[in-house]
Amino acid sequence: MNKMIKNNVTTQIHSGVYGINFNKQKTKVLLILKARGPYKGMYDLPGGRIEEGESKEYALNREFQEEVGCDVESHEFMYDDNYECLYESQSRGNVNFHHTGSFYEVEIPVGVIVKSVPDGHDSMGAIYINLSDISDKKVLVAPMALKAILSAI
Repeated sequence: MNKMIKNNVTTQIHSGVYGINFNKQKTKVLLILKARGPYKGMYDLPGGRIEEGESKEYALNREFQEEVGCDVESHEFMYDDNYECLYESQSRGNVNFHHTGSFYEVEIPVGVIVKSVPDGHDSMGAIYINLSDISDKKVLVAPMALKAILSAI
């Protein structure tokens, strides 16, 4: 994460990797509820920062272990994307957020019970959400995640 401060606005650059997992019938998608950052209170795809020395695929699996509680069995690269927004952070004030992400469609073990409790970082827990609730805007999904989900169905 790079930070610069200019005109009382902090610039934050975040690069991550994210996985889209649908249920077998492709009527639900696995999401996490964000606990902090620009997407706080929104649903987002499991995933996160690529740590130094990690491949994207290794980071994807690590993030699924942390946020979902299981390994990724298989993954297929979809595309890279970016998004920028301004949000207000309680600790840092106005933040200009630059987000880049690599998106994968993933399979996880059949019958796994996803981790529905907070991970202690930025996830309040994982849950399968009905795609109809997303398309009907009954749930708020982070912009890049929404674009990736819609492109995968």
